[in-house]
Amino acid sequence: RSASLYLTKTIYSTILAILFVFTNDPYPFVPIQTTLTGALTIGIPSFILAMEPNVNRVSGSFLKNILRMAIPGGLLVVLAVTATEIFGNLFEMSNFGVSTLAAYALFIASATELFKVCRPFNRLRTAMFVTLLEIFFLCSTIFCSFFNFVPLIRTNNIVFVLLLIPACSVFYGIFDLIAEKILGTTPAVLLFSTSSNP
Repeated sequence: RSASLYLTKTIYSTILAILFVFTNDPYPFVPIQTTLTGALTIGIPSFILAMEPNVNRVSGSFLKNILRMAIPGGLLVVLAVTATEIFGNLFEMSNFGVSTLAAYALFIASATELFKVCRPFNRLRTAMFVTLLEIFFLCSTIFCSFFNFVPLIRTNNIVFVLLLIPACSVFYGIFDLIAEKILGTTPAVLLFSTSSNP
């Protein structure tokens, strides 16, 4: 579970870096935004998930298993950020505005991946997931200036962010099916876990 979260970041960081080398647009994220998102969707969750007891035997190749879990999330982030760039160009948004929307897109897509990795949910994972969502909301609203977020005051920006939530869920399912066709079914660690008991 923890390895797949880190590999997800490696996948989308590599693809986005290559994409923005060949475009005229600046890289959409401010470092402190990626630090926040990384801490909330990778650092803290991976630490908590790694500390959970799990006595189940994981079958198959370790690398294949984590690729199977990480590829859908990595592709989802790339798609969400690309959609944000297109949206920002269509509405002629400033770099700060695009950066804010891209940070929201990154978090929503990463949270979708985290939701998948946390299943089956137990009390600890539920509390962790809800708390991380609340922390991001506070950081992007109350402490927005510190984390270089621009307040979402335009209706079209708010609607775009709200539409990202169901869109990420749908596209994650599509990418998950594609990964299943190529790499096989979901690893057993995500299907049966003794740590899912309350």
